[in-house]
Amino acid sequence: MVMVTSLIFLILGYVVGAIPTGYFFCKFFFNMDITASGSGNIGASNVGRVLGKKYFIIIFVLDALKAYAALVFANLAIHSYSMQSWFLHLVVAGLLVGNAYSFLLNFKGGKGVATTCGIIFFMLPWFMGLGFVATWLIVLAITKTPFWASLASILALLLSVVLYGSFQQVVFVGIIFMWLLFRHSTNLVAWLRTKAF
Repeated sequence: MVMVTSLIFLILGYVVGAIPTGYFFCKFFFNMDITASGSGNIGASNVGRVLGKKYFIIIFVLDALKAYAALVFANLAIHSYSMQSWFLHLVVAGLLVGNAYSFLLNFKGGKGVATTCGIIFFMLPWFMGLGFVATWLIVLAITKTPFWASLASILALLLSVVLYGSFQQVVFVGIIFMWLLFRHSTNLVAWLRTKAF
């Protein structure tokens, strides 16, 4: 029974995470394929780069709310049926994997920063979520580079839970940090190559 329940929560997270908000938004409102524009990414950064800053905000908020809503629903189910709280972590894993490897986009997807933001606001104290967003905005304003802003914000969050959080929170954020580092590895390699010459 535990295996079946675990699979259900994992699939729930994956399906919700796999909904390509930026792709559908651009198709519906602008009749354009965002994967053929800019960097080709479906995330808020590329949508904002192609369509303008306000659309970055719209997609970022929608992606974050999508993840947050999935966790609210899962949490209600867990409490309603007296299930173990660790099932939420399966939803988190599903959300991140679904966002990165959407079955609706031939298993391609976004970097997962907005999804991570929604996860953080649900799973951690609200001030840590605000710190994550504030760090992202400040670093973006300084560097003009979304991937540096993303890595700096998750690193700052990791440091904050090391200093003020529990061991479980450190492990949780540490895993997400490694995931975002992996998702941004191509950007990091490209940046390092430019600095090598």
